[in-house]
Amino acid sequence: VTVSRATAGFCAWLKQCVPDAAERGICVARDARPNSDAFQRDVMEVAAAAGVPVHAFDEVVPTPVLAFAVLRLRAAGGVMITASHNPPGYNGYKVYWENGAQIIPPNDAGIAAEIEAAANAGEIPRLPLEEARELGLLRAVDALRETYVEAVADELPPGEARPPLRIAYSALHGVAERTFRQVFARAGFEDLYSVLEQSSPDGTFPTVAFPNPEEPGAMDRVLALGAEVDADLVIANDPDGDRVGAAARSSDGFEILSGNDIGVLLADDLLHQGDPNAQRVVLSTVVSSPLLGPVAESHGARWEQTLSGHKWIQNRALELEQEGYHSVFGYEEALGYAASTLVRDKDGIS
Repeated sequence: VTVSRATAGFCAWLKQCVPDAAERGICVARDARPNSDAFQRDVMEVAAAAGVPVHAFDEVVPTPVLAFAVLRLRAAGGVMITASHNPPGYNGYKVYWENGAQIIPPNDAGIAAEIEAAANAGEIPRLPLEEARELGLLRAVDALRETYVEAVADELPPGEARPPLRIAYSALHGVAERTFRQVFARAGFEDLYSVLEQSSPDGTFPTVAFPNPEEPGAMDRVLALGAEVDADLVIANDPDGDRVGAAARSSDGFEILSGNDIGVLLADDLLHQGDPNAQRVVLSTVVSSPLLGPVAESHGARWEQTLSGHKWIQNRALELEQEGYHSVFGYEEALGYAASTLVRDKDGIS
């Protein structure tokens, strides 16, 4: 009921605000949680019946791949069925606008009003998927996952020797394992060991109560694997691949890095790599460490703070780019990082 009415409201608002929405369509994907496949089907059937073409991933994919697809296909918007790092009883409906970022005012309020005005779920028109496919209103876009892999890996400086890092990794039963491994292999990091019992998508999360790398105990198995294989670095994605936790080897085993540790280190590294003469900006949220400010200043870059959430980071970055700034990096302390403008959201893989 909720998904059907939300989709009806989203499509109605899109057609009001994006003149060519009926040509550009929306991208739709899902994670591996219980009922995510049914909810994705609801989105596709309702959108197609509303005359909005659907670019759909048949396979489960990480959230950043869906956000990437919205930009790459110039879609009018996107829907990702995921509850990210929440426990297994949850699911969620994440909405992207045509700029590739999650919705902010006035679009959130506009969509909410259209949802309120929508018919009862049983009265909302639906178009069976086979019929939608025959009419050209349903298009498979699974090949875009490979495009994402290539685009992200190829952003690393070409010809640069990769350090011989041994990495222990866990997808925490989520959907990032395959994509993560392919990105890292293409980028030249091949000494990678996975927690096998957490490597296949399973929305019941049988070995971890709360599949968030921030939660105490969530990274226990990958830390144990790191010790077993003598890894240099331990990495864990959350179940939809938009967050990343890390631990680095120290004299006493592994030190889990905080969300602010990772954010400041990534910002400093990206600012070291970029053109110091460009007008560069890095962004963080008001609940994240202000240390990003002096780090940016040391590189001659601008620092801005936003409200909490990458929807605010990305929409502000897009505004600043219109003013001539080059957006380098954005982060929030809850393990959410945007290291590339290929995706206008947090991306735990890039």
